[in-house]
Amino acid sequence: MSAETSMGFVMTEQNSSNVKTVNQHAYYRTFDAKDRNSVTTICDKVPAGSLVLDLGAGSGIIGKYLSTEKKCTVDGIDINLEQVEHAACYRKIQSANLEAQLISELISDQYDIIICADLLEHLRNPQQLLVQLKDYLKQDGRIILSVPNVAHIGLVCDLIEGAFEYRSEGLLDNTHVRFFTRHSLKNLLSESGLGIKTIEEIELDPRETEFNSHPYGFSPELMHLLISRADALTYQFIIEASFDDEIAENLVEEKHTETLSPVSLSYSVQLFWRTENEEYDTQQSVTAVGRIGKEIQQFELKIPEMGHPCSALRLGVADRPGYTRIETIKLCNASGAVVWEWDGNADTLLSLGSRQEIEIADLRDSQSGVVVLVGTEDSYFELPVPTNLLEEISSGGSLQLTQSFPMSADYLALTPRLSELTRLQVEQIDELKKLVALRDSELVVRDATIKAHQSSPEEREQLIIDQQHQIEELKHLSELQAQQIQEREQLIDERDKWLIEKQDRAERQYEKMEELELLMKQHNIDITRRTSNVEFREQSIDQQLQIRDDSINSLTAEIGELEKQLEHHMSLQFWLQRPFVFLRDTLLNKLQ
Repeated sequence: MSAETSMGFVMTEQNSSNVKTVNQHAYYRTFDAKDRNSVTTICDKVPAGSLVLDLGAGSGIIGKYLSTEKKCTVDGIDINLEQVEHAACYRKIQSANLEAQLISELISDQYDIIICADLLEHLRNPQQLLVQLKDYLKQDGRIILSVPNVAHIGLVCDLIEGAFEYRSEGLLDNTHVRFFTRHSLKNLLSESGLGIKTIEEIELDPRETEFNSHPYGFSPELMHLLISRADALTYQFIIEASFDDEIAENLVEEKHTETLSPVSLSYSVQLFWRTENEEYDTQQSVTAVGRIGKEIQQFELKIPEMGHPCSALRLGVADRPGYTRIETIKLCNASGAVVWEWDGNADTLLSLGSRQEIEIADLRDSQSGVVVLVGTEDSYFELPVPTNLLEEISSGGSLQLTQSFPMSADYLALTPRLSELTRLQVEQIDELKKLVALRDSELVVRDATIKAHQSSPEEREQLIIDQQHQIEELKHLSELQAQQIQEREQLIDERDKWLIEKQDRAERQYEKMEELELLMKQHNIDITRRTSNVEFREQSIDQQLQIRDDSINSLTAEIGELEKQLEHHMSLQFWLQRPFVFLRDTLLNKLQ
């Protein structure tokens, strides 16, 4: 599969004619040199006028661009020539199974560039192909590869949910037989004798991939852990490699000490949106990852199409307590036009009043932006965007944010102390330079003294006086240095004392956390016990209610029977009384 196949350029043939069409995937609908995807990145790395071999040509879109726009001479090999729509742009193109045939049976030239665009994952033994390419690459030639990253967060989320579904394209393409991470890919290249010159990442948010159905269905804590892993958003690797013995040897040495990338020191920024009569939900949010220690960072939080008018936006600038500085906030529509921009005042952000565990204040000394105190992991504030402007992002858009990383109060307290230590160290270095200069001058004086032994007594006396002055200056400098060392030791003692206090506070907090965990466990046990009791009581009540209902039904049936019997008795009584009434009436008539 070529790069255009993996990114959605899949070739099909119509039954009614010989006209070939392209089923374009949602990732990259057209080949635009201004876009940054695997195809354009590969083409950018190829110098104009190069002799190029395109292995796994696919639709031939790479060969077409290189031959027409960069005036390259391009040869191609693909397993199915019927899908090579742009075959006419190649100098020559052949059909071959690269696992069944040797390269020597197909080509004899040496090339400046050999392209393997999304090819290795389709080969059961990609190393067998790579080692053959050395003989068909010029001395300064390069191999350019694009390989999908199986450690992408979308696929990881699928695995957590127990899914590993093959698809017609993407990371789990039906035709993939090998899967790579950065680590395993570097091992493959090293074992093939290749050294990596450059490696770039094509990053895609899970919402823009085939894993867009549930990219953020987990808890914020788990999502932060997953997304802050190295290469979490990397969809493909673009690698330049060569058979440079020195580079390959260094790569082999690094392989033995290389380990999987640990979780980076990072934090996350999260943007929520909602439509009218809806509540905020993590399913309707987007997260970006920032790096701890990087002073000013820019984020672009992409907002998908909502289907209904947007009514509110909520921003969480950090998922940990601390101080951060916000410089700019811009809201753009789907076409990239700015529809709203924050004016830089704290009162504007506080105007809605809808915020949680967060405080905002203007900066002093004419600095731009505001300082934000984030109180908890779930602090946020609503953006004061007018309703009519929110409607403009209902079809999609983005929030562009510029801010610093969240700094703790301890960090802010330690910063001036570290600055003072740095200043003292600089001063000591300057003093040492002065001492060295004086030592050099002393050597000069010593040499002059040796020569002065044959001089007059007056000259020798003047030299002695000069030496005494120099000795006094050295003593003075030594006293200053001793004083500075003492001050530095005091600062170090204060720092050590502060660090010990901080460690004690951390140990106490850890003990409190353990106590809280025990209490939580006990609380959970109590809740479980109470839940069981409540469920047992509910079952007992249900049984009693069932018995009562049965008794009521039985009594109702008995009352119905009694009513029927009573009605029957009254009917009998009526018919039995009628003869006596007739005789009574007859006797009364006769008596009258």
